[in-house]
Amino acid sequence: MLFRIGLYKKKKNPELVKTETWLPGWIQEAMYRELVNKLLYLHFKDDRCKVSGDALQLMVEMLKIFVQEAAARAIRQAQAEDQEKVDIEQFEKVLPQLLLDF
Repeated sequence: MLFRIGLYKKKKNPELVKTETWLPGWIQEAMYRELVNKLLYLHFKDDRCKVSGDALQLMVEMLKIFVQEAAARAIRQAQAEDQEKVDIEQFEKVLPQLLLDF
């Protein structure tokens, strides 16, 4: 696995969740940009559609925040259920409100 995001509670404030990545920042940025660009183009019906660099960067940042928030909410849901692991069930429980918030 080339890339993963780790989530863990801070010792001082268990309500806060810190995200950590294991690749240099410039590699992560390039991977995010390439992934988001590919996802956008997969959903375009017209092959002539273009995405500007600023629009792509905005989508990358928005998706990063969305994924981090989803993970943090799933962790809090698992904690509320006294679970030690986050399963898909916790993501399913937090997803409706997350989608409404975004």
